Amino acid sequence: RRRKRKGFFLFSMRDMGLGDYGWYESKKYSAYAGSVPHETAPDSNSSSRLLAVQDEEIRRLRKALEDRKREEMRAMAEETINLNKDMKGRKMLPNAYGRKRQLTEKKHLKKKKELSASKKRDVLLRLSKQERDQEKRGGEDK
Repeated sequence: RRRKRKGFFLFSMRDMGLGDYGWYESKKYSAYAGSVPHETAPDSNSSSRLLAVQDEEIRRLRKALEDRKREEMRAMAEETINLNKDMKGRKMLPNAYGRKRQLTEKKHLKKKKELSASKKRDVLLRLSKQERDQEKRGGEDK
């Protein structure tokens, strides 16, 4: 069965109700097989049928395209999430932005270390002060 090519859609002439307008060979062979020739619908019905088939095909292809785009976007989002997770443990590349970011991260780390050291000093001072106070109280009680 031969199909006529319309744009990027493939329709058989029989599907569109245009069976008698097919290839000469197909009409000849169908006549030999004893089949009744296909009656064509009036032009308005056949054209409306053709338009309906084309509209349906266009809707189906648009939906398939939208689904494919949605899947690609979802895959890209998952890839970026996975890349971000992988990059968290790695060092930054030595470009200008990366260097600046590394330097700021180092400053923050130094501040955190200094804060933690000062906190340790405060804790030690408090403990030593409490021990001194306890010794004074203990000495007074005795």
